[in-house]
Amino acid sequence: MQESENNILCGINNIRPVLGNASEHTIMKWKREYQSFPIRKLGGQWVSHRTELVEWFRRLAAGDFENKD
Repeated sequence: MQESENNILCGINNIRPVLGNASEHTIMKWKREYQSFPIRKLGGQWVSHRTELVEWFRRLAAGDFENKD
């Protein structure tokens, strides 16, 4: 498996650990509240790139999202 394939996360249960084990409820709340939240539906399943999630979560933790975008 190529490195780029390892970077793709499919399903909330694979996305949660990258976001500090946030609950599914919290992840869906972030999706509604932050336009920049990097998850999308593909074939009925939530998908994301690990590196995009890590960077987004780092910015959230740093307080970069005081005003929701």
